[in-house]
Amino acid sequence: MSELLRGQESAGSVDTLQTSAFEPRDWGSAVIPLAQGLAVTAGSSRFREREAVFSRHGSPLWEYGPGVAPLAATWVLKSAGVESRSTTKRMALAQLTGLGLQTGLSQLLKHTVCEVRPDDSDDESFPSGHSSLAFFCATVLDYEYGHHSPWISVGGYSLAVLTQFRRIHHNRHYVNDVVTGAGIGILSAHLGYFITDRLFRVRGERQTAMSYGDSQFLAKYNHRPTSLSLSSGLLYGYNGIPHHLYDVNEDAGLCHLRTTVGYSTSLTYDYFLDSHWAVETMGMLSQYKVQALSERKEERSEVNGNNLYQYHLTLGGLYSLTIGRQSRLGVRAFAGGRFSPGVAFKGPDGETAVRLKSRNDFEYGCGLNYELSGSSRYVSGLSCDYIHACSPLLRSRWQLGTYWRIML
Repeated sequence: MSELLRGQESAGSVDTLQTSAFEPRDWGSAVIPLAQGLAVTAGSSRFREREAVFSRHGSPLWEYGPGVAPLAATWVLKSAGVESRSTTKRMALAQLTGLGLQTGLSQLLKHTVCEVRPDDSDDESFPSGHSSLAFFCATVLDYEYGHHSPWISVGGYSLAVLTQFRRIHHNRHYVNDVVTGAGIGILSAHLGYFITDRLFRVRGERQTAMSYGDSQFLAKYNHRPTSLSLSSGLLYGYNGIPHHLYDVNEDAGLCHLRTTVGYSTSLTYDYFLDSHWAVETMGMLSQYKVQALSERKEERSEVNGNNLYQYHLTLGGLYSLTIGRQSRLGVRAFAGGRFSPGVAFKGPDGETAVRLKSRNDFEYGCGLNYELSGSSRYVSGLSCDYIHACSPLLRSRWQLGTYWRIML
């Protein structure tokens, strides 16, 4: 196969990579998180009554660093003479246009929805401006320089996912805020290029010829796509926590615990035995916001909410079927362990009022995924998994996520 690819290269193939600002997978990468975030927002009105307050910690200014790093990297690479997909004029105008859209859409929704933050500091929680900015910057870096190396693209999106995670961890946002922000950021980046080309009629897009490396990527993708993938997603399911799993001090009164929709991020290694069957191992971190609510509906609990983290390690098998040359449909089954550390919920005096016990549990599940390769040498896809834990704590969950995969 390698000899054939070298022959195609030496013959002077005139194939080009698609470099439009709107590839088919780009629509999904923007629309799907937007739809998920809006659906959770519309369906979580009971939780958004703010029956519990979460303590604020961390520095919001520091969190702009990882988010804007990919955008800064585009200009560092440009200054170093690394060829981008756009001329300097097109790249600058598209970024300014996209930033205007990203800021405008985020602020419009913030002042329309008026959702109170978890830490109760103001009513500008939805959507997350940090998340939308981070995914805007990652998408621009991917578009301009992703054709050089998949690690550039996935590195940018990794920083964006880190920004989402930290905004939830610091109790500045709920999961629906950061997911909607991601969709706004991705959409704004692509619209920035689209408007620059169509409205301002600035043409400066370079068509990138298909290289030997691109041909190698497609050959590996269709033959044995052993890979490493980064994913993020939402976890849905029953949100009550049984009373026997936590201890309540007498001073806290009668209360019960309830979670939000969860947020997850994971790393998965797939080792393909042939073109269809693979063995995979996955490490995942899931995160839930938990409220301590009063048993009496007319009263508001004085116990602060807190974050629940769960650490997952699973081993499984994957069957993946190629569809055409640039997409795959897969089904997988997996099993493994889950560790849930104990969580303390503080009362108004700063003392622990409720303590959720730590647990080690066995879990298993199955799922489907669909993925599509594009002009960058990585694969992006959508996944839907059902996860069942042999535990009364968050027993059954549906996970809907997106992922970015690099061939190894």
